[in-house]
Amino acid sequence: FHLQHPSLSPSVQFDPVTENIGWLLMPKSYTYPKQSQEKNILWITRDGGDIWTPLELPWEYPAILDFLNSKVGFISTYQRFPDTIQIPSANLYFTKTGGRSWTELTKAFPGQLWIKFITPTVGFTSSN
Repeated sequence: FHLQHPSLSPSVQFDPVTENIGWLLMPKSYTYPKQSQEKNILWITRDGGDIWTPLELPWEYPAILDFLNSKVGFISTYQRFPDTIQIPSANLYFTKTGGRSWTELTKAFPGQLWIKFITPTVGFTSSN
């Protein structure tokens, strides 16, 4: 895989599923009036990393990425509460359309949700 991007950082997650297909979850910063916020972009390659196609995600804080192939995948998200000491909560989402649409599977796990799936219906989760 060719992973060449000027903003690669430790928060970037790479999930290769075959020698040609891979997924990349990468923060994308943008400026909103009077504050800086972060959106996240999900990238897919189908040619071993020569060309990456972006898909904007609908959540503010996606956390963990786990794809089984070019269509089926899971993302856990978390909600931050910056003005409180409340523990973040996590949700789990599923796609069978290559990230174009998502279905919520669970809601409000305590902490950040870590995931690993071995089939579309069998997987493991844990939260901190």
